[in-house]
Amino acid sequence: MKAAHHRTRTGLWSLVILMVAWVLAACGPGVGGSGTGADEDPLKSFGATAVSACGNPLAPQLAACIQGQTVRYADNPAQARVTAEVQDSRITLQAHCADLKFSGEWAVIGDQPPRFYGTATRATGTVLATLIASAAGPASLQIEVRDQLDQPLLGPLTLVLSEAGAVIASCS
Repeated sequence: MKAAHHRTRTGLWSLVILMVAWVLAACGPGVGGSGTGADEDPLKSFGATAVSACGNPLAPQLAACIQGQTVRYADNPAQARVTAEVQDSRITLQAHCADLKFSGEWAVIGDQPPRFYGTATRATGTVLATLIASAAGPASLQIEVRDQLDQPLLGPLTLVLSEAGAVIASCS
């Protein structure tokens, strides 16, 4: 009787271990979730090649082309809902009221126009995304953030040059 009870308990533990392994395997690659989250290297995932932000038509808006200098933008410097910082060939954009953060690198795929390739993060998770930027004047950018399936996540909207520490708007 004792041996049968031991085999039943061992069998149950084996079943529990198998179920846990199955659930963990179903999550797939990445950092938890369904396996559809962002990769560690967005450029590799998109098949994009990093390029310098200097030397292209948007260089005056994207960077001063001085190593380490940060250029800041906001949708409204007096009461910003969206802020962005460009340093070298990287951008970090925060849409405070939309609970969206984008981080990416200026890159190109084939002969397509360059854009920022990276990730967009919300409370629901992180996805591969791109940020398309175009000049909207000598001191402003029009931006749009899209997911890897080219679905809009934010914008289009215009950002203007801003000083450090822009006042963040109330999100009511």
